[in-house]
Amino acid sequence: MKSFYLRRAFRIFPAFFVVLGLYAIFPILRDAPTMQPFWSFATFTVNFDFDPRVGRAFSQAWSLCVEEHFYLVLPLLVLLLRRRISMGWTLLLAGSIVIAGMILRYTLWESQVGVLVDANKLRDAFAVYLRDVYYPTYTRLDGLMFGVILAAGRFFKPELCKRYAPPQVALPVGVALVIAALVLFSVRGPLAESNLFLVFQAQIGAVAGFPLISIGIALILGAMLDLEHVLKRWPVPGAALVATLSYSLYLTHKSVFHVDRLIFGEENLQGGFGFVTYVATSFAAAALLWFCVERTFLLLRDRVVSSSK
Repeated sequence: MKSFYLRRAFRIFPAFFVVLGLYAIFPILRDAPTMQPFWSFATFTVNFDFDPRVGRAFSQAWSLCVEEHFYLVLPLLVLLLRRRISMGWTLLLAGSIVIAGMILRYTLWESQVGVLVDANKLRDAFAVYLRDVYYPTYTRLDGLMFGVILAAGRFFKPELCKRYAPPQVALPVGVALVIAALVLFSVRGPLAESNLFLVFQAQIGAVAGFPLISIGIALILGAMLDLEHVLKRWPVPGAALVATLSYSLYLTHKSVFHVDRLIFGEENLQGGFGFVTYVATSFAAAALLWFCVERTFLLLRDRVVSSSK
């Protein structure tokens, strides 16, 4: 437990708090004029009651909050349930989480979003959808749970995984489920009449699309792990670089895009030039953050964890 939490803290906190500090000290870096309270970012609770009408800057941090809640709770659940719960009960619990999540998202949509749609308050409806359905951890348990099931199955029941979810089965089924989820997400409700909400997920997508895309991606990932010996014969140029810088890219990309628009002008960032400029500056900022902060603390982490054993 100590090693686990030390590794997570050294991996996540330094770069995050450096970027959060830059947002606090230099408002010009913010990708939106308004921002949620800094204490909500610092405590990883910003994804609860995250209303974009109040503040939108650094909005991508909502998913990092979900990740932190997962890291906080999962080890405690493992300690509590280990050797006390069978595979049958585990699958029953997983099914219950999926069903409960669908019911919860349906209820939230009907009680919070739907009434605003009926009143033709589409801008408010979209904000409430993000706040109550899209951002909170308790509406995002599908993906976390299927990830845990995938890891547990491969670690504790590898024979069953090979028998019932071989790559030739898991890959096409996973792809089919992801496609089905995307179809549900693309089903437009009343909000489709407004250009502002072309990417608004209809109610059926919010209710059923989340678990479908989660289990689909879990199956695809499991298949790719089984096919690793084949896939590694065709290395993808740049993949290692993207993987290395992925966290820094995640933290900085919105701010970089905002600064690009300030420097070059939004009208000059259209087409190929805009794309190249955005990619180049995003990777430059991410590399700077990685070399100055991430890499330093990862090396320190290895020394601290080794000395604590």
